[in-house]
Amino acid sequence: MMNDLIFQLHSPEEFRYLSSLGHWIAGYVFLGVSIIAFLQALGLFKSKQYLWPLLVVVAGIIFIPYSFLHHGFEKLDLVFKVIQLDPQQRQHIIMFNLLFVAGLVELLLSLKKIQGKLWQFVWPGTLFIIGYLFLTHPQHGTAEARAYSLLFHTILGSVILLAGVFRMATVIWSRKYKWVTYGWILFLFITSIMLITYNEPKGAYQMDSSLQQQNNQHMNPTHGN
Repeated sequence: MMNDLIFQLHSPEEFRYLSSLGHWIAGYVFLGVSIIAFLQALGLFKSKQYLWPLLVVVAGIIFIPYSFLHHGFEKLDLVFKVIQLDPQQRQHIIMFNLLFVAGLVELLLSLKKIQGKLWQFVWPGTLFIIGYLFLTHPQHGTAEARAYSLLFHTILGSVILLAGVFRMATVIWSRKYKWVTYGWILFLFITSIMLITYNEPKGAYQMDSSLQQQNNQHMNPTHGN
């Protein structure tokens, strides 16, 4: 069973903490990006446009290997199996890698190592994809925990999509309409606050009692005389 596999890595309590921690770390990265981008929109650090993309790249360099290796090399094969079989963990890895690649593209653009309008759509495109992934993000746990997490991630995904919309508008119309630049920064700031204040609810990563009962009945069927 999938539950048996993932719980070889962590207990439900550990999963709740680590999941919350992942949200917090991503939140602080987005908070740093939104603050730096806001200051740059005000005219500060104009010669240092690489600052917020560099923050995203450094976070990816640290966080992506940690996601695979914090269990130790001896469990690396198990980690790959969990990522392969569990759609939630698979989405997490996709998000981390997308952010890293998009941050790297923005960094290269800011350093003028690459040029072209199409490259500027990588960051908003990444925000679109991540927003969609949060809208469809699978949840584990009891019915109450899943309902809470589903509502939160639906709102979060919608906010990230709005950040993507305004970032795309910035690429297209910022020279004509300066105010659109602040739109994506505002919605990314809201995203950061949502992530920083998120805690996995009680019951997350636990099997629903009704499902547990069905499992027990399936494993220990009662036969009549």
